[in-house]
Amino acid sequence: MPNQQWSYSSGTGYLMALHSGMCAGVYSLVYKEKVYQAVCGGGSQLVFTTWNASI
Repeated sequence: MPNQQWSYSSGTGYLMALHSGMCAGVYSLVYKEKVYQAVCGGGSQLVFTTWNASI
């Protein structure tokens, strides 16, 4: 999903994505693998982006 804004929540240990007035927490953090987000309100969606989450 393009044009997302991300922030790291030290309280939860999650990267948070903000888009379209909603939020999502990444729960599968693997470098160069497909990443899924747990969308606020339930459900999940695939994010076609890679992340290295060594924070």
